[in-house]
Amino acid sequence: MKRNYVTVLSLAGVLAFGTLTGCGSTGKATDNNQLSFAESIGKDSESAGEDSPGGKETDPAADDNSVASSDSMESTTDAGASSDLYEAFKKGEEKVKYRGTGDMASYIQLSAVLTPGESYLLSDIRDKAGIIDDFVQYKPQGDAEFSYIDCGMDGNKELLVRQAFAAEDMYEVFTLNMIIKDIDGELNICWDQDMWSRSDVTVNEDGTIEGGGSGGAALHYTDRSFVDAGGDYHYFYGLESYMTPYGEYYSYKDGDYTSVDLEGLDNEHLAIDAYYFDSDPEKRSDYPTYSILDDNYNDVTTEEDYSEDSEVMKRFKDAGINIYTRDEINDILDKRAGEIGYPSSNY
Repeated sequence: MKRNYVTVLSLAGVLAFGTLTGCGSTGKATDNNQLSFAESIGKDSESAGEDSPGGKETDPAADDNSVASSDSMESTTDAGASSDLYEAFKKGEEKVKYRGTGDMASYIQLSAVLTPGESYLLSDIRDKAGIIDDFVQYKPQGDAEFSYIDCGMDGNKELLVRQAFAAEDMYEVFTLNMIIKDIDGELNICWDQDMWSRSDVTVNEDGTIEGGGSGGAALHYTDRSFVDAGGDYHYFYGLESYMTPYGEYYSYKDGDYTSVDLEGLDNEHLAIDAYYFDSDPEKRSDYPTYSILDDNYNDVTTEEDYSEDSEVMKRFKDAGINIYTRDEINDILDKRAGEIGYPSSNY
């Protein structure tokens, strides 16, 4: 299995990014924010109107390889019915049911404004999603954008929707992403997640979802999840990566945390990764590991760095926290992927 560790090179990029933007600052949405929606599924982005942010309306028929083309939709099981429902939803003539599952949004939270089991038009979602509280209200920016993916690669297409929002007097753009599936003739929201200038979301053609962001120059977040062929959402793992951590480090188990004193260690050459398999902070349990870095943030970890003589290992052991080697993390991820049926070898 090939795994994407976000420890050294990615965090070095985050360090540079934090230097340019400032920790905790917000700014105008970047090009990466706009491109991530469709970059991994080719030229299959389709806008509801020319005013949509991020690009013009495209003609799906212009590209024979486009998964949004009418030919590819016709080839699916009961494709005619699904295509008609999706088109009706895009035109504002068909409702979609909010199931209340797979809600991973942080700012544009459907869980705060929609009722599980109830169905809504696209215009309803646009109007409701931006009014999260009485203090900050996000207004839709342009029209929704649409694309088609194939969760589970079973030949039945799902509709991928992106809608941008912005609050008044703010340069930040928050973009809501949704996967909508025709299940027995009824449209359902299977997953939703927002992104902004410091948090990105990529939805792959097979329904796998890659999220990432930064909480500062030395802190990076990653998550992996997917929607299966039946429309069910599965959280694979989350990862918090800390480069050059100082002070205290907090490790979670069953929602409670234990602190580790890092003072006196060679923190400038240390990176700590915490993997977890529940997105709910109240249930989170960490599987921590660490890496030793050189002056250029390259990983130079050896087996001896995990020995009982390691000063880093001693700190965690004294705090009652189990450290996992990278080989052990590999095995844990492999087992987790098999248990939930993660459809890709790239994680």
